[in-house]
Amino acid sequence: MKLAPWLAALWLAGCAPPVPDLPPLLGLGARTCPPAPQTTVAQAVEPDGKIVFADIDAGSACLATPEGDSLYTIFRLPAGQGPLAAAVASMQQGRTMMAPRLFTLDAADRVVRDVAADRFLYRGGMLSTLVRLRPEEMAIMVASYPPAIGQGIAHIQSATQATTVASGPVIFTVYSGSEATANYTLAHNGRVRIEVYKLPPDQRAP
Repeated sequence: MKLAPWLAALWLAGCAPPVPDLPPLLGLGARTCPPAPQTTVAQAVEPDGKIVFADIDAGSACLATPEGDSLYTIFRLPAGQGPLAAAVASMQQGRTMMAPRLFTLDAADRVVRDVAADRFLYRGGMLSTLVRLRPEEMAIMVASYPPAIGQGIAHIQSATQATTVASGPVIFTVYSGSEATANYTLAHNGRVRIEVYKLPPDQRAP
């Protein structure tokens, strides 16, 4: 899926508040999870590009899925706003990253689409994906993905900096770089973020 360049730029430029180290939650214990989501926990999101955060922890709503029990949060989308796109991410919190999976829901809270876990890619300390929304999709549910829970992941993060230096009449650019390894465990808990944008009419989802 290809989104407008301005959407990708805004998504990557978004700033997030600092988060503490979070121990990974690798099991839900003896909880009994229903097979349908509780939409009363939904948080409203407007298509204004503002970042909305939600923390998922041991007290969050849970859902029974074919792959196992899962924790989740729901974002309610506005109606009648034209073509929309959503940028959704699971944020690294020290040693923990929620293993994300995304479902879209219709007005009756039925699943319209299941966006697989492998659609989330590692970018800038987050597992993120971009979704163009269909007119019938009225909510986004971000849930933990049981088959991935407990996996240890390592990513090498590279950064390049350009510095302009003047030496008499000569001006030149010096480039320097650095690398760091990000290590985290995929878990049921974590922090997720969402940004919703209006799209031009010709970018309506197929």
